[in-house]
Amino acid sequence: MADEIKRYKTVRHSNHKDLDETVTKSLQSGWQPFGSPYIVDDPQGQIICQAMTSTIGPLGALQAK
Repeated sequence: MADEIKRYKTVRHSNHKDLDETVTKSLQSGWQPFGSPYIVDDPQGQIICQAMTSTIGPLGALQAK
């Protein structure tokens, strides 16, 4: 059975290199990609986004257990 998703965030950058670095740091902190990267149009240009999820709850929830 898959672990329950506790947290969700979207990381975003204007270039692939910075997005890759942010996703890598998130992976090292226990986050996992959720779906495929996608591009959104922003008034200042295109933004590359990646949804990320974690099965680890917020810090307060961890301390309460």
